[in-house]
Amino acid sequence: MHFTQVLISLSVLIACG
Repeated sequence: MHFTQVLISLSVLIACG
């Protein structure tokens, strides 16, 4: 697990929300 992937996941969640 990389921090970058986590940041991207959060970004996607925020974008969807």
